[in-house]
Amino acid sequence: MYKLFPITVDTVKQVENNLFTINTNDLNTPKIIITVLQDGEPVTLAEGVIPRLTIKKPVGSIVFLDCEITDALAGQCEVVLSTQAYAIEGKHTAELMVYFASDVVSVTGLFTYSTTKGLLDNTAVESANEFQSINTLIHEASVNVEKAQSFVDQAELIDFVALQNADAKVDSVQAQIDQLVIEGDSSVEAAQMRVDASGNTHITAKARVDNDFNTLTAQVAEKASQDFLDKKTQGTVNVKEFGAVGNGIDDDTMAFQGALNLAKLSNLYNAIEIEVPAGNYRITSKLYIYRNTKLKLHPKARIIRGGYVTLLVNGEETVDPLLDQNDIYSGHGNIVIEGGIWDGNIANQPYANTGYNLFGFARGRNIVIRDAEFRDVVSCHAMDLNAMDNMLIDNCRFLGYKDGTVQGDVWYPRDYAEAIQISNITPAGFTGIGKFDGSPCKNITVRNCYFGASGTPGTQPWTVGVGNHGAVHDQYVNNIRVVGCTFDGMTNAGVRSFKFKDFYVLDNKFKDCSRSISCSNPDGKGTSSERYDVATNTFIQTGLPQSSKNIIIRGNIFEDSKISDIYIKGWVKDSTLAKVEGILIEGNLSKRTIAGYTTNGNIDLYLCDGVTIRGFSCNNVRRAVYAERIANLEIDGLRAENAQLEGIYIIDSEDTFKGQGHSAKINIRNSFIKNSPYNGISITNTDVFSFTNNRLENVGTLEDNMRQGFYIGTGAKNGELDRNVVKTAIGNQVKYGAFIHAGAENVRVGTNDFEGKTLAVGISGATNWIGHYTFSPDGKRYKVTVSNTGVPTYTVG
Repeated sequence: MYKLFPITVDTVKQVENNLFTINTNDLNTPKIIITVLQDGEPVTLAEGVIPRLTIKKPVGSIVFLDCEITDALAGQCEVVLSTQAYAIEGKHTAELMVYFASDVVSVTGLFTYSTTKGLLDNTAVESANEFQSINTLIHEASVNVEKAQSFVDQAELIDFVALQNADAKVDSVQAQIDQLVIEGDSSVEAAQMRVDASGNTHITAKARVDNDFNTLTAQVAEKASQDFLDKKTQGTVNVKEFGAVGNGIDDDTMAFQGALNLAKLSNLYNAIEIEVPAGNYRITSKLYIYRNTKLKLHPKARIIRGGYVTLLVNGEETVDPLLDQNDIYSGHGNIVIEGGIWDGNIANQPYANTGYNLFGFARGRNIVIRDAEFRDVVSCHAMDLNAMDNMLIDNCRFLGYKDGTVQGDVWYPRDYAEAIQISNITPAGFTGIGKFDGSPCKNITVRNCYFGASGTPGTQPWTVGVGNHGAVHDQYVNNIRVVGCTFDGMTNAGVRSFKFKDFYVLDNKFKDCSRSISCSNPDGKGTSSERYDVATNTFIQTGLPQSSKNIIIRGNIFEDSKISDIYIKGWVKDSTLAKVEGILIEGNLSKRTIAGYTTNGNIDLYLCDGVTIRGFSCNNVRRAVYAERIANLEIDGLRAENAQLEGIYIIDSEDTFKGQGHSAKINIRNSFIKNSPYNGISITNTDVFSFTNNRLENVGTLEDNMRQGFYIGTGAKNGELDRNVVKTAIGNQVKYGAFIHAGAENVRVGTNDFEGKTLAVGISGATNWIGHYTFSPDGKRYKVTVSNTGVPTYTVG
């Protein structure tokens, strides 16, 4: 028969509930029936959702219990309280945490209940048989100590819990002894009481019990001493010693956690190494790894998801991980994880639509993950990194992703999830560890990794290999390096930065990706434009866009990108322009082995300032470079063949900022463009440009005598073309080698080798001219032009 206590909680506001009281002697009878609301409406507790009741005891310690969903649509669940939830007399405070996914949690308001101490407790002795009761208690205490001894000596499952239980039993025995006077009793029981387990007879029964008590207390003290733990928590241990089976059927969670707890129990600076031999280890709940741990897995050690939540996190959600409150990265770090296969096991283990992470790390420093494989993740990430510093992910494989969301889900469609998410820590992003103050990740390197498909039915390659899709205003994820990796078939982007600063993409291979590299930024409209306010500990909407800084893309190979090789975009909102600043694209090679073209510019740039493209080679693209509203752009050594439209296309955006100098200072030199059916190079609405020493062959061939080699359009001003070459085709030919529109201003066509079916140069507009400058010995500058009859004219100016 249950004692029923109905409670209503709400995720957005506090609900008043009647205070109820539980007796400490209740056993498996207190049941709390919980109705979960969101702003007064029932929360749907769909399949995969985990309601977890977290309870703070009067002494400050925390326990949690998972609830059973009884009516999903009505938002109802229930839980029978364990004795840990009411064993201590006093006021208890509780809240419900509703886990919708590994990185989506909604926490309700608080409610309270009290406990009152029952009359019967462990110090009570049955009046008719005192000696037998005491002997029984001593035996139970001895068993607990022997169990603790076994756990420690055999390393089956080291945990202070067993030691604490033994200690509690001994205290209970001593309490009874203090209340009893047995000396001088001549009964049979009294005589038996004087003989201990070793056969030694003591003068009195009390003397025997005192001796046993002292012996047991010494044992517990020795087992629980820090020196003893230090001996056991140095060097290498094996999860098999802790009871791990590795057959893929038995639950190995407790064995793994027992081994991982060594680091938690050891001296703060002792290093723990845990070995995992080959086998299939089924893990049914979240594992916690602590600072100063090395987890070394055999290459054929497979960790199999057997539950709904993240497999491994660095530290417990309910415990502040920071060693130094002034150091936001001083949580659980100095961790190395080597080898093994971390398997989402989607063929055999159900999952929520919102999915799960394999790893979730936050607020740590100095972490290395190498030589591991991560397989088959639903809707989330193989690694979710939040506010991490100095982390290396090396020689790992990330295989298989599935979007588990369906139409109607908040996340639907989840076609942007990253295998490795590198993020700020926010309430929307990561559950649990530390303060959600928007702290960014920094100094993260992903090196020599492979991202692709697993081949598991129902999965696909990852949507994004490395990156992020959220940000915090004025806080930049920074110094991120992606080096020597292979991205195979990413359906959104191989690498996607979202407002990164100091971002390096070096010597990677991108094959058959939608976009190979995407650098996008907050548009000023969503949560990514919120800033963290220290005074109120909340996030406040700025309404402002903000963009990346300092991007280096060097030495990469792009093969068969679908949309573009490189996409970089800043944002405009109202009166604010957020430009991406400082971009170097150098020494990259793009090749296409299949029919067709990229659907956008191969290098696709919007609202950037300070861009250098050097030594880029590409073929079969829509355009080699598309540059919209770009300032301080230098293109040097570009080689582009077989474009679908223009080779290079430069324009200003069509909005209120047009013509205000945001498209300016363009320098294109030493470049080669061949076989583009539209204009070879086209520029409009741009102030200050120079095209020097470029060669265009077989361009403008879509129609005969219609297109241009260089097209200088309306709004282009203060520019020059010098030492360029345009060679026509055998079939359709350009009308002009260079055409200067009447709407252009102050454009000079210098010494060039141009061919055109109509004319080498077509020029109009009062301020545009053909010629060059020279200087007299006295330093005067002269404009030199030539008439149609070949007569030069020298004009001072």
